[in-house]
Amino acid sequence: MSSSSYKYLYLTFLFLHLTILVTGDSQQPYLPLDNIALDCGSPSPSQSFVHNRNWTADSGSIKSTANQASTDPVPYDTARVSRSKFTYSFPVKTAGPKFVRLHFYPASYPGFNRSKASFSVTTGRYTFLSNFSGVHYTDPHGDRGYAREFILNVEDELKNLSITFTPSPHVADAYAFINGIEIVSMPTNLYYTAGGMYDFDKGFNSSLQKETALEMMYRVNVAGRGRSHRPVTLACFAGGYPM
Repeated sequence: MSSSSYKYLYLTFLFLHLTILVTGDSQQPYLPLDNIALDCGSPSPSQSFVHNRNWTADSGSIKSTANQASTDPVPYDTARVSRSKFTYSFPVKTAGPKFVRLHFYPASYPGFNRSKASFSVTTGRYTFLSNFSGVHYTDPHGDRGYAREFILNVEDELKNLSITFTPSPHVADAYAFINGIEIVSMPTNLYYTAGGMYDFDKGFNSSLQKETALEMMYRVNVAGRGRSHRPVTLACFAGGYPM
C-alpha cells in the first residue's frame, strides 16, 4: 500500500475468529488452509499454545527486557532484531486473500538502542509500514505489545508470501524488529468478489480489485444481553491501490 495516491474505501466485517459462515444458509465454519503463527526469535523447538493459537518457534532469539506482568510472553518475549534487511518467506497452500497480523513490542533489546528502531515492512508491491518505530504507538499506553493487521491477495502464480523488514537508510544505526507474524487464509469472496463495498469513486455495490490491500484502522466490541447473545468484534479496514 502506497503512502500516497490512495483511493480510500471503508468497510466492516465480522472479525476473524476462523468461524465465519461464508453463506447465509451454511452452518459449517470456515476452516483456513493456511494458518501460520510464528513466534519470531524464539529458540524453543517446541510449539506454544497461546490465545487459541499454536505458535511455531523461530531461530536467532534476542530476549526482550519486557516486564512479563504487563505483556503476553508469546509472541512478545522474543524478537528477530537486525541492522540489516531480512525476509521471512511463507509458502502458502492456496492463492487468494490472506489476513496478516504483525506483532511488535518496542522494548530494549541487548545491543540495540530503543530510539534507533526505524524500518519499513514490505511484501511484493505493497508497503505495509514506512519509517516505522512502534514507540509512538506504545509509549502513550504503557509497557505493552500490540499488532498491526492487514489483508492482501496472494496471486495465483506466486503462492508464496514474503515479508521484508528493512532498516531506514537515513537513520544512523537503525534496526528492524518483529516479535510475531500470523498469516491466515480467508474466504475468496469475503472482499474481493462480493458487492456492497463502499468506494468513494464508484459508490455502493462495487467489488474490490485483487490489487487492493487493506489495513485495520478501528475495532469495536459489540456484545448483546442474555446468554444467547455472544460478543462480536467488528473491524474497520481502509485501503488503497498501489502506485
